[in-house]
Amino acid sequence: MVALTSFGPADAAPAGQAARIAPNATAGILTATSALNDHNVWSVGYAQGGDSTITPLTQHWDGTGWSVAPAPVPAGRSHGQLQGVVTLSSKLAWAVGSTTSDADGSSRTLAERWNGKKWKVVPTAEPDAVSSSYLQSVTAVSENDVWAVGYYYGGNDGDGGTVIEHWDGTSWSLVPNADPADAFHASLQGVSAQSRKDVWASGFYYDPAGAGTTLIEHWNGKKWKHVDSPNSPNSPDTEFHAISAVSANDVWATGFTTLTGSTFLPLAEHWNGKKWAIVDIAPPTGSQNTYLYAVDGLNAKDVWATGYYYSGGSYLTLAEHWNGRKWKVSPTPNTPGALSNYLFGVSMVSSDDVWSAGGSFLSADIPFMQSWDGASWNLVPVG
Repeated sequence: MVALTSFGPADAAPAGQAARIAPNATAGILTATSALNDHNVWSVGYAQGGDSTITPLTQHWDGTGWSVAPAPVPAGRSHGQLQGVVTLSSKLAWAVGSTTSDADGSSRTLAERWNGKKWKVVPTAEPDAVSSSYLQSVTAVSENDVWAVGYYYGGNDGDGGTVIEHWDGTSWSLVPNADPADAFHASLQGVSAQSRKDVWASGFYYDPAGAGTTLIEHWNGKKWKHVDSPNSPNSPDTEFHAISAVSANDVWATGFTTLTGSTFLPLAEHWNGKKWAIVDIAPPTGSQNTYLYAVDGLNAKDVWATGYYYSGGSYLTLAEHWNGRKWKVSPTPNTPGALSNYLFGVSMVSSDDVWSAGGSFLSADIPFMQSWDGASWNLVPVG
């Protein structure tokens, strides 16, 4: 995938000049965002230096502008990237992702905590004998009740599976997952907490026939349990990449599905307290492939899903809104002159204050943010 930039027409950088990303960085991407209020928003991803080193990227919005906050990596792991973030207060936020070993190229889970002044790496737990492991999303009930999910390859079972970790205020620990017995390469991509006894995670796995299959797991306060979710009929690949728990009886999961193996369509499913069901969500007019990578809900009549779609030789940003009755495409801007544009994360403060992380490809991948003011989506410079 390509990256992103946060310049509107009036804010466009001079030719050959990129947005400020991070010290010595020449490219980057924002993959997730978490907005606590209108003056405390974190967005995370990765930055790429001139020597191709990939390092964690964190950007903070204080109500007037974006600033870079350095994010470290563990010793012996010069490469790293962040995939999820949750903001609890001005002095507490968590970001998760993975780092790569300088010695053998293997990946390991990464968690970093913001203490109000700086980001600090916090040790995570690892499944036994894995070849690589990754964290993709993080959510919090309280400062002593934080969940992170992802996946691993290898391990004692040979083919890998989902990773679920919990922070109890002192340390991260592995919690047994609820992967189906016939799941191959199971992966959790999103997690959302409603309460300490009500946490949802979504992703996908491959069934014995090799078909991509939706995956939903639920924490009831004691254990994780697999919850059945439908797949698009006759689809060779159906995947969840995000989840948002609005209330105990109102949960959304989004992703994409394909009916032909080459044409992808957006996917939205809803939990009503009893079962998951597919809800019709149309792709943008003229799209050839459409992908949803994020979802966040404020109430039963106000939910946003973001991603991107392919049309006319380019990838373009996408935002769809649920008004309580149906999903509707909402126009989003794209960086002028960019070959590709993407949205990955979305976070709602209120009905007229919504943030989405993404970026564009110009001569390199450049991060950007978009904001919804209640009437329209707008590009917001990050540097």
